[in-house]
Amino acid sequence: MDFWDYTCVNCLRTLPYIKEWNSRYSGLGLSVIGVHAPEFQLAREEENILRAIEKFDIRYPVVMDNDYAIWKAFSNKYWPAKYLSDKDGFLRYAHFGEGSYIETELAIQLLLREVEPGVELPDLMKPVRDTDIPGIHCYKASPELYFGHHLGKPGNPEGIRSEGVVDYTTEFQMKDDTIYFGGR
Repeated sequence: MDFWDYTCVNCLRTLPYIKEWNSRYSGLGLSVIGVHAPEFQLAREEENILRAIEKFDIRYPVVMDNDYAIWKAFSNKYWPAKYLSDKDGFLRYAHFGEGSYIETELAIQLLLREVEPGVELPDLMKPVRDTDIPGIHCYKASPELYFGHHLGKPGNPEGIRSEGVVDYTTEFQMKDDTIYFGGR
């Protein structure tokens, strides 16, 4: 099960892996099901979801979960989220967010080998992007960021202002695990 939303950049970054796993392993017993749980109102429209499925060439079933029934049944809290169940329907693996592609594919292979121990499986996928290589740390700007001023403050000396326009600079030494803004 892949919980996703076509408006979620993090979900879209995982799609190449989900699609390739579906291609590689569907004939060997893997059944990928996309659960489209809308993050925003526009993502509830069937026409928009169908257009996204076509645009991204998704070839596995996608269920619309506009009322979050499946989301709630899994007690899910994240986009994207991946859940692997075994042949008996028991949840065996979960991963939230981007990354851990090698671990996820290894879990897929493990579950397939439980069904057919001698099955021939392909080599693990190569990373789609350099930033997906395990152990690589890239501190590039993120195209999407969820941040609430009540949860903390950015590392920029400009801080948070409740009114007016702020020009944030990044011409200073940044610390790990800190949010920084750049631009107007």
